[in-house]
Amino acid sequence: MEKYKRIVYIIVFGLMAFTTGLIINACHKDKPVTNCTDVTNPFCPNYNPCYNKVAAKADFSIYEIINFIGIEADTVAAGKNCFVRSKQRQPGFTYNWTFSGALTGTYNDTVVNFTPPISNHGGFVTVTLIVKSNVGNCKTLKDADTLSKVFYIWGCSDLSAIFSANCGLSTPNYLPIWGSYKGTYQSNPLFQVTICLFDTFANHTFQTPCYSNQLGSYDIVNGVPYAGASLQKIPHFTHAEVLLDYGASAVYLHNTHTIGRLDTTLSHCSGDTRSYPAISAIAWADLYNSKKLYINLEYIDTLTKLLKTDFFTGYKLP
Repeated sequence: MEKYKRIVYIIVFGLMAFTTGLIINACHKDKPVTNCTDVTNPFCPNYNPCYNKVAAKADFSIYEIINFIGIEADTVAAGKNCFVRSKQRQPGFTYNWTFSGALTGTYNDTVVNFTPPISNHGGFVTVTLIVKSNVGNCKTLKDADTLSKVFYIWGCSDLSAIFSANCGLSTPNYLPIWGSYKGTYQSNPLFQVTICLFDTFANHTFQTPCYSNQLGSYDIVNGVPYAGASLQKIPHFTHAEVLLDYGASAVYLHNTHTIGRLDTTLSHCSGDTRSYPAISAIAWADLYNSKKLYINLEYIDTLTKLLKTDFFTGYKLP
């Protein structure tokens, strides 16, 4: 009898030990590995499901291209090359653009190039960008984001289009950046100057007998560089001479002629002996205040013959 009891006790204790071992082993499997430091491993104490994940953010800018430079703007000229660019450019993200209004289209890249068609009428365009990302198990980061912005197309502002009768000569739509501005140069912040950027239409009657009532485009640039730093103290009226590229948001000023070159087009007809310096400058309107103008320029001073750089900040005159 005692022999059978001993056998039963052995079996019971064996089963208890086996069961306890299973329970301990099962609990051990559920516990995190305490000596693990891999933040990407769900069984590690410092596991972070958001590690190396990036939230979707649909932010972008609109640019008008002036002399191969992208100028951020909310108004662009018809016929000018432009583009929109996402500020977030992540591998594996998806980008979906929708243009609606005066310009339509759908695109799926981080940068979209477009050219508003030349037309007598401008119009508003709404651009919507949807960005999607893969954030996995991370619950605190957005996996999709949407943003819309509106810009305006300034109609029929391309002079070549006007001359080719795509637009009416009687109603040219002058670009909003053209005009006179009062401000200061960085080199002399206490001295206020007035500069002028303007391209207009006029008859060449004042140049007779060289021209005979020929309608043309005239650059009027004054104060760039300013009087006292060069011999350019009056506007020079030229035919596509200095304003080499322009849009609604910016203009590009460029002249590579030798220092003190006479404007022979004018002097031959009217005896004008003015001169102006070699210059390269970009002028653009402030994105948040279209009345504010900046000019970044370099030029050869016609007095000292030295290459100089300067920066102008000014506000549009009424």
